Parts: sequence; structure tokens; C-alpha cells
Amino acid sequence: AGLGLLLALAGWRRARPGGGRRGRWMAAVGLVACLPVVVAAAQWKYGELSYPPINDISTDLEDPPVFWDMPNPTDYPGGETATLQRAAYPDIVPLTLAVPPARAHELALALARENCWKIVADQPGEGRIEAVASSLLFGFKDEVAIRITASDGGSLVDLRSRSRLGRIDRGVNARRIRAFESTLRKRAGG
Repeated sequence: AGLGLLLALAGWRRARPGGGRRGRWMAAVGLVACLPVVVAAAQWKYGELSYPPINDISTDLEDPPVFWDMPNPTDYPGGETATLQRAAYPDIVPLTLAVPPARAHELALALARENCWKIVADQPGEGRIEAVASSLLFGFKDEVAIRITASDGGSLVDLRSRSRLGRIDRGVNARRIRAFESTLRKRAGG
């Protein structure tokens, strides 16, 4: 695609108006065909260089929420993944709310549904929600676990988001956790 783009640019230049050569429209077709592929490849490479090679993010790195009801439950990788996460996303931490766990569960479940996540498990007694979030463009599936426990007269909310495919999530899981926590904090009254 890069070579095609260069050739299309050369053809465009050689076939410029007043240059006496035809084929400008062919060069334009070449540009239109190659440019999206080159841009996508450049974005892919930028993501690879800009984000750590991890795809499983948790607010609690010592005792992350567990996926009990997902088709392929796996343990949090810990170790190097946790070290890379701490360095890249130091702001991803548990959320403390000043509402009882039952209310925090209701708010979290409602928010998950509003985000169009497919609810796989809803266990209010255990303070556990599991869901699958799908990307808009390609429909990639990411798994989300939410754990809610009582803490200091309120609730402690832990989230874990992991991609089913790939080793690098390009920050998608961290953004999902940040957005979820921010909205949940506002709905719980700050």
C-alpha cells in the first residue's frame, strides 16, 4: 500500500494539468485506494509503540476480580502485566463510593446495560457483575468483571476489563474502566 501510494503520488504529479499527460484520474483512484490502508497501518504501528503490550487491566492488581461465568475464564496474568499496567495507567485504581453495596450494584448494572454490554452474570448477593462489551467498528469482544464490596460505610468497586483477542489492547480497556468509574462516581453522588 505504501508503494502504491508513492506511485499514485508520482502519477498525480506527472499528470498535472498543463503537463501534457493524461491519467490524473487513475492517479486519484490509486490515492483513494491506498491512503486508507496506509493510514490504518500507521495508526496500528502508533498504537503498538504508544501502549504497553497488555490486554488485561484491573483496578486491583493484588486481588483482581475473577471471571466466573465467561466461556474461557483465566486468571489475571499479574507479574509483568501488573508492572506494565502500573507504569502506563497509574490512575486505574478501585473506586470508593459513599453508597451501600446494593445501591452501587444497581447503579453499576444500569450503567453496564446503558453501555450496551451483554450481561453474562448478575449476582447482587455476591456483588458481582460480568459482561461482554463489543467494539463498535469491528465487533471485538472484551470481557468486563465488576466486583462490589462493603467498605467504610460505603462501597468499593473493582473492575477488570480484558480483550479476548490480541496481546495489545491499545488502551481500550483502560479507557473503558476510566469512563465507567467516572460515570458511576457521578451517579452515586460524587
